[in-house]
Amino acid sequence: MSKSNRVTYNFHGPVASMATGDHSAAQSGVGHVANIGHQEHADLSALMPLFAELTAAITTLSSQSQRDELSTPLALASSEIAKGAHAKPSVVKRAFDAMSVVANVGSIGDLLAKGYGLLMPFLEVAS
Repeated sequence: MSKSNRVTYNFHGPVASMATGDHSAAQSGVGHVANIGHQEHADLSALMPLFAELTAAITTLSSQSQRDELSTPLALASSEIAKGAHAKPSVVKRAFDAMSVVANVGSIGDLLAKGYGLLMPFLEVAS
């Protein structure tokens, strides 16, 4: 059985809880189980075309300060993705978060929403 297919049963008196996933927390008597997957290596290269679109959209902004504020986290995310299979999705997400504070509407907001959608499978956080 692979590590991510383990099932753990906990029995505490008349209450039982079941946990699945490679990093799961089960608390008996609560009715909630958090299944948290951890992916050490992720190929995020599918985001590269999106970064080209974001770069193009950023250059159309009239405000130099907005262009600067968006370019820094985009460069960070791009360099992270360039690491290939060793890229950390959480770093890319933090860059998207920083960008969404500056521009979360219009074409840049739409592109960020698309980026979050592409990134979510790599974050694997479920509850």
